[in-house]
Amino acid sequence: MGSTFGLGTSLLERLKKSRENDDWVDRFVYWVSPCVIILLAVIIGAKQFVGQPIQCWAPNEFKGQWMSYAESYCFVENTYFVSMREQFPMREIDREQREIIYYQWMSFLLFGQALLLMAPKFLWEAFNWKSGLNINVLVRKAHTRNKAGTREAMEEASRQLGTCIHGVLQQNARAKAQLDFSSSFGRLVPDHVDWKSVRPTHSFVSFHYILFKLLNLCSALVQLYLLNCFMVPANYTYWGFDVLRDLMAGRDWSRSGLFPRVTFCDFKIRQAAQHLPHQRFTLQCVIMINMFNEKVFIFLWFWLLGIVLLTAFNLLLWLYRIFSNKSAKAFIVKHLRLANAIQYPDLDEHVPNFVRVLSYDGLVVLRLIHLNTGDIELSSKTVAHLWHQYLDGVKIAKLKMVNNRQCGADTLQNPNFEQKSNGVCYKEKRI
Repeated sequence: MGSTFGLGTSLLERLKKSRENDDWVDRFVYWVSPCVIILLAVIIGAKQFVGQPIQCWAPNEFKGQWMSYAESYCFVENTYFVSMREQFPMREIDREQREIIYYQWMSFLLFGQALLLMAPKFLWEAFNWKSGLNINVLVRKAHTRNKAGTREAMEEASRQLGTCIHGVLQQNARAKAQLDFSSSFGRLVPDHVDWKSVRPTHSFVSFHYILFKLLNLCSALVQLYLLNCFMVPANYTYWGFDVLRDLMAGRDWSRSGLFPRVTFCDFKIRQAAQHLPHQRFTLQCVIMINMFNEKVFIFLWFWLLGIVLLTAFNLLLWLYRIFSNKSAKAFIVKHLRLANAIQYPDLDEHVPNFVRVLSYDGLVVLRLIHLNTGDIELSSKTVAHLWHQYLDGVKIAKLKMVNNRQCGADTLQNPNFEQKSNGVCYKEKRI
């Protein structure tokens, strides 16, 4: 149990160091919830493996080590429940069908649930940086630069963030163009693409972030389903609601058989003499930890239900944020206005195309930087820096277009004009 607890705490420590690339709902799922569940697992495990998890009433001949052996055997080999209102089953097969198999494994079950909640985060950590946009690194750099508290430090932080995002988006766009070119011409140009330099596409981060949230939702749903299957003999459809309904109606464990406090245990003792039959004993036992287990798993069921509802709403919200042009435009315009970097004529002319240039990944990264730095001014200046780089690119493209047209006209009128590859015209006397 100690090694299991050590593994859980080490995983939580690792997750604690990488909390800059998600939102508070994600942290509630992979950090807060596992902390609570592991704490409950430790409390239950301490009672089971350090204290006395089961106490049995036995005949007078059971004394000392006999009693200790009987209780240990009953705890390990399962007990079975028979209500005081029922006739006691005499056949061994009937007793086996009533066995309670879960109470020994409660602490391990809880630890497994904590691991399931942490697993999607580790997958997100393993893949999100492969696009070149390492959100953890970007946010940490922003925090480091911004700690100075001066306007110059903030300007430098926003400039570095903007330059990094702009460079990665440009590189990914060029890689995508290479892929498109190769797929268009197929076998005709197999050597034109440097596959080692090709990076993921402009939707790599956004796709994996949505997948991360979807896995969080699936993890909680699977755990709710497993709780319903695991908690026998009460085959409830909605386990938590049904248990609460039973408790409010006065139908406690003595009738439902769920987390029973009093159970029975059968075991045999082999006689030394071969010709003598085995002695069979039936003990009545008290499992005190089940009183705590019942409350823990009612709490856990509703906790998981809350995670399902919260992550489902959060997933829909991020789908809207990522794939809605209206949401993307509102986010960009808000930050540009806060940075005083936009004029009203720019709204219809440039903002929609700027959103397209940023792509899904750029918007996701900017939103996560905004959420994790907690500084609206820093995120606004970062967006403004990207905006100015975009406008500079637009101006250069327009100048090249005008220059190309002028070069074309001059070349038709005067054959002594030629054009360089960069679009600049110059006059050269042909020989």
